[in-house]
Amino acid sequence: MKNKAVIFMYHRVLPQDLVQATDIPVQPGMYVTPASLKLHLSYLKAHFLIISLAELVRRLQAGENISHCAVITFDDGWQDNYTYAFPILKELKVPATIFLASGFIGTSRWFWPEEISWAVLSVRRKRFDASLLPDALSHIMRREAHMNMEIEESCELVISEMKSWDEPRRLSVAKSCALLREKTAGESERLLMNWDEAREMLQSRLVSFGSHTVSHAMLDQLPLEQVQRELVECAADIHSEIDVSAELFAFPNGNYTQQVLSTLPSFGITAAVTTKRGLVNENSPLLELPRIAVHEDVSHTQALFQWRLFVR
Repeated sequence: MKNKAVIFMYHRVLPQDLVQATDIPVQPGMYVTPASLKLHLSYLKAHFLIISLAELVRRLQAGENISHCAVITFDDGWQDNYTYAFPILKELKVPATIFLASGFIGTSRWFWPEEISWAVLSVRRKRFDASLLPDALSHIMRREAHMNMEIEESCELVISEMKSWDEPRRLSVAKSCALLREKTAGESERLLMNWDEAREMLQSRLVSFGSHTVSHAMLDQLPLEQVQRELVECAADIHSEIDVSAELFAFPNGNYTQQVLSTLPSFGITAAVTTKRGLVNENSPLLELPRIAVHEDVSHTQALFQWRLFVR
């Protein structure tokens, strides 16, 4: 890894018993356990120099050596980042950057994949019939193949299919599922961190924050004017709540266009991370930095984690 660095992409950090017991199916590619996270960070501390994303960007801008540097990032702003990841970061004194979808922070709102997963699980567990779902989702769920799959696989395929829909259609279906959930299941569980938790993490001087849009929208599906509102309002939210200038950005779901890319600097964004797999080198575009996604099923042992890191 001569003059190369690695940026890791995490999402949720959850104990295995909570993953198995929850009524909100957790996508396999979305979480690691606290034990796995601690294993990863301990290994990296022994073999790499773990630095913040801002420090990596500074070194790239200055043309400095980045050999064996590692960066930890978390997308979205999940509450479990505070509950389970933050204590590990403090114990091991590891810096990390969390990208906040600001419209969800401090609220009981769920991202649309969680709304859909809840609906799919509820039908599969026969809490109600698929006919109560929005027509577009009910049509998918009535396919024989889905009813013969494991619940997690069924959720994955439904979410994957819905990502190809246009934004209004997808959000309309998710909103209908949210209303159904509120009617049948009552008060929502809070899934995202609140601003007080973000402030506490910031005060540790280990955790920094970047922007991830307001609504976690797939930016290649939006008109440019709406993309710009997402960027401006997310940065304003973060600055207003925790007094941070959001100069670092993560593309939601990894989706963007060259037009979106070209507009980022005008909103004060100096670097952005993608979901493209790879290592960072001195020639990596600052607005398209690659990352290595880490999740439980491919990293729960040191051997698997090393394989994820070194085999591409």
